[in-house]
Amino acid sequence: MADKGSFLTSLRYIFLYLSVGAAVFHLLEEPNWRNAVQKYNQEKEKILQTHPCLSKEQLDTIIESEPELSVLWMSVKLLKFSCEP
Repeated sequence: MADKGSFLTSLRYIFLYLSVGAAVFHLLEEPNWRNAVQKYNQEKEKILQTHPCLSKEQLDTIIESEPELSVLWMSVKLLKFSCEP
C-alpha cells in the first residue's frame, strides 16, 4: 500500500503544476480575450448604426436567444432588419 504522505505530496505537485499552467495560460490569452471583447462590442455598435430601427435591447435579445449568433457574427450581418414606419 502506498504511503499517504507521498500520495499527498503528489497531489500538491499536481495542483501546483495545474495552477502554474493556468496562470501562464491566462497571461498568454489575456490580450487576445480583450481584443475579442473589443471587436465584439464594435460589431454590435456597427450593427446598431446600420439598422437604426433595431434597439440595443432587441439586439441583445436576438443574441441571447440564438447563442450561435454571438459567436458567428457573420450570421448576424446577413440578417435583414426592416424598419416599419
